[in-house]
Amino acid sequence: MSSVIRKPWFSRPADVAGRGWIIATRRALLALSLVALAGCSVVRLAYNQADTLLATWLDRQFDFDRTQSALVRDAATRWLAWQRRAQLPEMAATLAQVRRDWERPLGAADVCRWADRLPGWLDATWQQIRPDALAVARQLGPAQWTHLEAHFARERREQAEEAADQSPAERRQAQIDRLAERYERLLGPLDAAQRTRVGQLVDRLGDGSGWASERERQQQELLATLRQLPALPAADAAVQLDALWARWRTGTPAQRALREQTQQAHCQLLAELQASASPRQREHARRQWATWEADLRALAAD
Repeated sequence: MSSVIRKPWFSRPADVAGRGWIIATRRALLALSLVALAGCSVVRLAYNQADTLLATWLDRQFDFDRTQSALVRDAATRWLAWQRRAQLPEMAATLAQVRRDWERPLGAADVCRWADRLPGWLDATWQQIRPDALAVARQLGPAQWTHLEAHFARERREQAEEAADQSPAERRQAQIDRLAERYERLLGPLDAAQRTRVGQLVDRLGDGSGWASERERQQQELLATLRQLPALPAADAAVQLDALWARWRTGTPAQRALREQTQQAHCQLLAELQASASPRQREHARRQWATWEADLRALAAD
């Protein structure tokens, strides 16, 4: 689903892809909350096909058998139906507040308050998908663990090869272009001074190597947990899966510091971009906030 629904403007510089069922839901929720999305028709089309997209994305990583594929697809359908009822209205209300806030000068703290809703949505999502995640995870076997491990290794190798093909200056420019594109979904084209400010944020946050090492650690942690679950009684398996989620939610001290630094930097940048926005950019953002709010309300009503 992440290939269709765009990332939020405050996404960290490196993707944390490929961490399985739990992270699939996290990415999907991130993509629906306070997001700079691609536009009305794409958002609705993607969400209405999200059960298929999510199941396909997971299958590429795990290579499910027919029974497991049916379980995952049914679970995704149930989760999305629940999210329409329980979360999309609240997300739409948040976007309505964001739209009102946009009409006054914003500071970094104002922007970060919008993102502060996300942890509660994530925790509610985990409680909703937890039984299905446990049921699927306990059915996995050695062939699927090997498939997932190979997927992780291939992903790391491709990322390393891509980085090796670029000079440091080219990598930096690619990061600037990607990040500027995310902000331009909200504001429209950035001017030269605004793009310079985006470049300064990229320089401040670095090349994403901290996220890459954290991603690999979590991949290994996921594999170790999945290999334990089938042999455990259901109650013990649930404890292990809950512990994995809690560790990921809390993060290591280094990861928490990196998250905080990244979010604060993006909050500050968006506040500065709002302050420097031209009348045309302000109107573009006004329309975008309203469109995303309307999208969520329409999806919740379907």
